Amino acid sequence: MLSTINNINEYEQAVKSFSIPLDIVETQASKASSVHWEMARLDVIDEQLSGNKLFKLLPFLLSAKQQGVRQIVSFGGMHSNHLQALSAAGVRFGFDVVAVVRGYSHQPETPTLITLKKNNVIIHFADKKEYAQRHEKQYIDSVKKKYPQAMVIPEGGFSELGVEGAQIIAKMLSKVLADDHC
Repeated sequence: MLSTINNINEYEQAVKSFSIPLDIVETQASKASSVHWEMARLDVIDEQLSGNKLFKLLPFLLSAKQQGVRQIVSFGGMHSNHLQALSAAGVRFGFDVVAVVRGYSHQPETPTLITLKKNNVIIHFADKKEYAQRHEKQYIDSVKKKYPQAMVIPEGGFSELGVEGAQIIAKMLSKVLADDHC
């Protein structure tokens, strides 16, 4: 739905004004218990920036754009949907992406790695020992030294900016639920 917007500022406005669709979920157990379930369909908002990753990345991307940052570094495993979403955001919004991937280059390619390569992401494979340091200041400083023009996003967007993005989901759901259930 928002996959055609290539300007990060327009994208932010579209996300914030978007109404999250809800699907009714019915199972035999829910029917027998007279329980009503609805599922928020974050996955249909954007084909490539799917689910909560869209929201958790948005504040970082806006901050990077405001600061004139052209490169972003982040972390994830060989099946990371965070890195997949970040690589798609890089292509769409004009950022170069560096992915520190837990794993080894000789391992079989995963769909994530294939997507990263297709999106021209620089992939740095990190063994378990190196990857375990991803939260340590000394390691982050070494990454910043290697990529001095880059913004470093913690794995999965886990930080205050990521929380800020996740709060957008809560606000949107509150509005949808209030509108839907008045």
